Amino acid sequence: MKLLAVVSSVVLVLVLMLSCGGGTAVDEAPAGLPAGPHPMIVLAVDGLRADALGCYGGPAATPALDALAAESLRFEWAFAQAPEMLPSLGAALSGLYPTSNGLRAPGDLLQPAAETLAEALGGAGLRTVAFVEGPPGGADYGLAQGFDSYQVVQAPGAEAMAWLDGHAGEPFLLLVAGWGSRALEDAAQLLGPDGAIPGERVAEVLASRGGDDELLFDADEM
Repeated sequence: MKLLAVVSSVVLVLVLMLSCGGGTAVDEAPAGLPAGPHPMIVLAVDGLRADALGCYGGPAATPALDALAAESLRFEWAFAQAPEMLPSLGAALSGLYPTSNGLRAPGDLLQPAAETLAEALGGAGLRTVAFVEGPPGGADYGLAQGFDSYQVVQAPGAEAMAWLDGHAGEPFLLLVAGWGSRALEDAAQLLGPDGAIPGERVAEVLASRGGDDELLFDADEM
């Protein structure tokens, strides 16, 4: 299996091109990919700093990502194009700056004229499927353009694994994107029972991130 990793301080995008063969060096082109359409998985993780990962010399224990990086082509000079998940993902999928593709902030829509990765690979014969974190049935902000199926769900990783069980042998593009709001809710535990903001309130605000009714802390809570 080959892995291409595009890393930024806002969004970590891992592109897995499923094939046979060993790893490649940082500055080498991937080799051994099969001819014709083949499966591709894109993992987009918001808020994951490259300099925190073990494979980039960071202090965090990230054995799973380190193992993937060991057999991968890693991009060490890549930057998110926006400070928000959706505009950054729109730039990655369209290859255009947010000022060109129209998706500059939550609530904007990707312009139909922007050709997406899903459209390009769908035209090459791949089935295109996406599971993106958010409230079930939430807005896709135009990112669904070109996808055969684009689902906004609460647990994109679990949904993607279930989907792969029945489609592993097909040529496909699978996008799995999330910002780990449930993991961030664990930060409430760090406040302790005597914290300035009740843990339940922190969890409520964090869980609303990325939804249509996003909550904000009140001025007296800041």
